[in-house]
Amino acid sequence: MSQDFFMDFFANVLLFTPFGYLQLRAGLNLLRREMLSTVVAALALSLGIEFAQVYTHNRFPSTADVLSNVMGAMLGGFVYRLKLF
Repeated sequence: MSQDFFMDFFANVLLFTPFGYLQLRAGLNLLRREMLSTVVAALALSLGIEFAQVYTHNRFPSTADVLSNVMGAMLGGFVYRLKLF
């Protein structure tokens, strides 16, 4: 594991944090459980992004990116649930 890997992982978590926060704040929940809805939406968006990278030059899909994106959305959801902002 290189330092670049951890930097990319941390950056992906931070970049998806607003997604989770804003989805819950906007009330865009298709499922009864709000956090599960956020996780499913982040997973779908992240898988779409990674699928698009298959056809893009100089980009490589990664399961670590999907995991970090979902974790970031969950972090944003937890921040919303705690009513910190």
